[in-house]
Amino acid sequence: MRYRFNTYPLVALLAFLMLSLVTSAQTGGYKIGIEIKGIPDTTAYLAFYMGDKIYIQDTARVNDGVMTFEHKTDTLKGGMYIIAGQKSNKYLEFLVNKNTHFSLRTSIDDLSGEMKAKNSRENKLFYTYIDFLNKQQKIMAPIRTMLGNPDIAEDSLAWAREQSALATKKVEQYRDELIAENQGTFFATFIKSTIAPDIPELPTLPDGSPDSSKLWYLYKSSFWDNYDLTDEKLLRTPEFSRKVDSYFDDVVFQHPDSLAQDIDELIEKSKPAFDTYKYLIWYLTLKYERSQIMGFDAVFVHMAKTYYESGIDTWTNATVVQNIIDRANTLEPLLLGKTAPPLILLDTSGVLRSLHDVKARYTIVFFWDTDCGHCKKEVPVLKEFYKNYKEIYDLEIYGVCCDTSFTTMKKYMQEKQLDWINVNGYYSASGDFHDTYDIYSTPVMYLLNEEKEIIAKRLLTKELQMFIERLEQKEQ
Repeated sequence: MRYRFNTYPLVALLAFLMLSLVTSAQTGGYKIGIEIKGIPDTTAYLAFYMGDKIYIQDTARVNDGVMTFEHKTDTLKGGMYIIAGQKSNKYLEFLVNKNTHFSLRTSIDDLSGEMKAKNSRENKLFYTYIDFLNKQQKIMAPIRTMLGNPDIAEDSLAWAREQSALATKKVEQYRDELIAENQGTFFATFIKSTIAPDIPELPTLPDGSPDSSKLWYLYKSSFWDNYDLTDEKLLRTPEFSRKVDSYFDDVVFQHPDSLAQDIDELIEKSKPAFDTYKYLIWYLTLKYERSQIMGFDAVFVHMAKTYYESGIDTWTNATVVQNIIDRANTLEPLLLGKTAPPLILLDTSGVLRSLHDVKARYTIVFFWDTDCGHCKKEVPVLKEFYKNYKEIYDLEIYGVCCDTSFTTMKKYMQEKQLDWINVNGYYSASGDFHDTYDIYSTPVMYLLNEEKEIIAKRLLTKELQMFIERLEQKEQ
């Protein structure tokens, strides 16, 4: 693969935004005493969740399992925190709400069973619940073994399924009672956020049967029912990123327009929790900037235009904002459905050849380099595809060599007998192809239709072949 070293991914720049979100400290102080009998560490870390990442808040010396995390001015924002050892081993998690002065005492042998929380109702509730779940897990272990046995008798299987259903019901009932009895606690808010939504009763068809076609819509519309988007403490729990990713990866219709619409709706709902609002804008911008799914760069462009270029985001470093906007401006003309930007480049005969003058049902714009290892593997595959399907599919290749030397380019073409349209990217009447087509490595292919609209991009030959075959099948 040949790289262009004066370009760089936006992901690195967006890290600055994440840093600014994490390091906005509050004042008031905190003092958290921890005792975990039996741990070997001499140093421990207090860390917290932020979306899908974990960040270190503080460090403490450990003496026979005892440690104190204390700061006289900075306090802890509400959320879920972690005590970790020197080898990044996570010992326990606990909740922080308004009270940041409390202690937890337990043993490495039974963290939940021996947990004693002093001056922290949130963590008394949390570890009571965890201990209950752990005990139920032990009770259910032999039943799960039975359910996983392919040779189990039918009557035994029926009994195991019944016991599993009863155990699940017991856990759910206990959980729901804890939530109902402890409204107003962060514990209740957090545990409720982990509950899958209840799907309303399906409407019926004229014959009285359930209308299953409405199932997806009902599930989607109720997805956030148990998650309080206005409580920014949930941002600092592992549930946040799991919920967001599940919604946009598994629930929302996987089309850029649908994704953009649902992103805007979710961000709007999060406005009362300003940290969550800011983080969602950052997180979803980054998610779709680095997406490997063809066409999802349109979602990133939407984010850049809607939240950065518009001036809505006023909290991010100006340099980062400008880089986001610049990246979106590069990608926008290359989105699926857009007319391919003009290329007018010199061929090996000294004639300027325009991409838009190519007459073919399909045009492959192929950016390659004579000194590129991946290109050397891809060129023979593309050549064979061109030979076999040029007439069948009425396709042409507009091959853009990214080598500055015409001599080297001609020699390579002659050796490989490349008989498609061959032009050199550096002899241009249409500007710098690197910027125009976002070429920072090779090989890169764009597939255009007869109107020279981009219908696929950044696929290799085998993927392009399958893509064209599917298009042809649809039209038959």
